[in-house]
Amino acid sequence: MHLNSVSDGSIMVVLADNTQLFSTNLPNLDGAYDVDEEYNTDISVNLPAGKHIITITNAGNDWFYLDWVQLNQVLPATYAANWQPSPEAIGMRGSHESLLYVV
Repeated sequence: MHLNSVSDGSIMVVLADNTQLFSTNLPNLDGAYDVDEEYNTDISVNLPAGKHIITITNAGNDWFYLDWVQLNQVLPATYAANWQPSPEAIGMRGSHESLLYVV
């Protein structure tokens, strides 16, 4: 995940199937309330192998802004006759949340 900026009281939590994998407090480093590359940093979280529902949420009181979420080392499932489709993704964005579905 690429963390751009935060407001006051943000807490990033990453869950896999409702089990917490990662959590961190995100202090407002510059004291501003703008999306201004305040952090400009990548945060990596190791995910367990297999099919999972991954949730990135803010358990705090205010917002944080991610520029992107990137998946690395994603392996395709193997089907009958060794057919292996390439991973495909589709996403939707709302005003306060986003949904990314990777098959």
